[in-house]
Amino acid sequence: MKGMAKELGTEGIFVEKACEIALLFGNRAKGGSNMKKLILAAAVAALVAFPAVTTAQSTGSSNPHHRVLGYQDSATGTFHPLMKAEPDTSISPSHGTIRLTINIQIKSTFPSGTNLFCTASVAAISTNLSPYSVAAEYEELASSPATVSGSIATCTVSIPYYWVIPPASTTVLDAITGSYTVEAINPTAGAGELLRSTSGDFLNLTTPPAISTTTAVTESVFL
Repeated sequence: MKGMAKELGTEGIFVEKACEIALLFGNRAKGGSNMKKLILAAAVAALVAFPAVTTAQSTGSSNPHHRVLGYQDSATGTFHPLMKAEPDTSISPSHGTIRLTINIQIKSTFPSGTNLFCTASVAAISTNLSPYSVAAEYEELASSPATVSGSIATCTVSIPYYWVIPPASTTVLDAITGSYTVEAINPTAGAGELLRSTSGDFLNLTTPPAISTTTAVTESVFL
């Protein structure tokens, strides 16, 4: 039997194990027709299940470790493989740069050596309205130190982007928003003490900017 298992590979091992189990229970049985019938039924059930197992192994890949991701319907027992989402190549990518310049008037009194930093974030999201789903979503973040001259400071934050967003329509809603924060940090206080901050919005678009362009925005704040 073991010689046959070597020739048949996985199938032979399955048969060999089924027979070993049947023999094990047979050796333990003291006799009696009911016990012998039970042993015979167990062996037959194992052999009947064997073709289904070998079929499942042979229909996927020649690799015995090949796995198919999916889920099983608990009501019907049917296995549904997960479909691989393919990118929509018909949509032209939107790419360019969003540049935010912030003019800061320093009205607060800060310790000597205080640093000013500007942070800008941009979020782009495309939503299908019927049925509702998020088709694309991106978030960008960048920061830059401010250049200080007396009571005036200026900082410029540049955000290059590359998005694949479906065009807006009656069933597709696109939204591109941007916000900023200006902070005054005391670097001598441990990891840095926040002395003052101000924030606001600087961008609100319903369609991506033209391809390969720089969208320049200027904001003015008091700090």
